[in-house]
Amino acid sequence: MNDTAAAPVKIDTAYFTTTLPAGFVVKTNSESSTNTQQLVQIVAVQPQAQGQQIAITIGQLPADGLAGVSSFTLRSKNPSTYAPVEFGGMPADAKLFSSTNDAVYEITAFSTRSALYAAIASSGITANRTDTNKNLMSVLTNWNWR
Repeated sequence: MNDTAAAPVKIDTAYFTTTLPAGFVVKTNSESSTNTQQLVQIVAVQPQAQGQQIAITIGQLPADGLAGVSSFTLRSKNPSTYAPVEFGGMPADAKLFSSTNDAVYEITAFSTRSALYAAIASSGITANRTDTNKNLMSVLTNWNWR
């Protein structure tokens, strides 16, 4: 048994730090100084949990704020597909949306700091909605902007 795969995973970038819940394995972890829309792209999966995934994107905040971020606009302008939600204990500036798709459940948080934005998505099968929410809460609870 590989004990390191079961341990929480520390993520440390030039822009933020956080910890992924135990059991997640990072599949993509890239930083770019030239792609301002994706300064950081991280994708992690939990192989032992049916379809659990966490994706984090950091980009430069457009002049019009989150309204200029395409993934935020997609969610905010399609409430029949992405419902705004509130979780207790979330950062005051966080904007959260959950999908209304029957097969796959996704909850995404958007946060800003200075000229940066973060999109943090947690997804999985609808039957694991509680775990998907807990995974997002864990990432956000451990989140620290640099």
